Parts: sequence; structure tokens; C-alpha cells
Amino acid sequence: MFDLHPKEDRKELFGRDKEIDYAISQLLSKNWLTIGGQREIGKTSLMKVIINEMKKNYGFKGI
Repeated sequence: MFDLHPKEDRKELFGRDKEIDYAISQLLSKNWLTIGGQREIGKTSLMKVIINEMKKNYGFKGI
């Protein structure tokens, strides 16, 4: 049921809509964003979803 690989779509990342929206608003405001936390809490998944949302909705070219 649960996959250990990082998620890349917002539908796969449960309960993180508030964090995703906040991060996108900060990036669109040209502010710096740091994602930190303990191991295995979803930092990479959060980053990948944010980058994909920015690419899809705002033409962002992320690395």
C-alpha cells in the first residue's frame, strides 16, 4: 500500500496541502525556501510535488 519512494504528485502526498500552498506562495513572492526536518518525514516528496506544481501551473523550470 505504501511506497517508500518519493512522491511526485499532489494526489499521492496526503495531508500536506497547506505546506505545498505556503511554499508555492513563498516561491512566487521570490522568497527563499528551506525544507528541513527529521529523516523520512517526506522532505524530498514535498520538494518534488512543489517543483511539479510550479512547472505545471506557472511554467517554472526547476532542477
